[in-house]
Amino acid sequence: MIIEPYSLILNESIYAKIIAYNVYGDSPYSEPGNGGLVKLVPDAPINIFNDAVVTSAVQIRFTWTEGLSNGGIDVYDFSVYYD
Repeated sequence: MIIEPYSLILNESIYAKIIAYNVYGDSPYSEPGNGGLVKLVPDAPINIFNDAVVTSAVQIRFTWTEGLSNGGIDVYDFSVYYD
């Protein structure tokens, strides 16, 4: 998957050089470093259903399927909101 506008590839390591600036000018480029990975927020869950076997006047149980993309990293939690 290509991420626009920089044509970065999902989960690919990013190499970068950095320049420091101050009132006297610019530093030379740093040595290249990496460690950053292109990640995205996950897609919203899909196929949300109420589990009628467990649902009662005091508890509700929902089931769902994770969205099609996890953003390149495992989803570790979900929040349920209701009104």
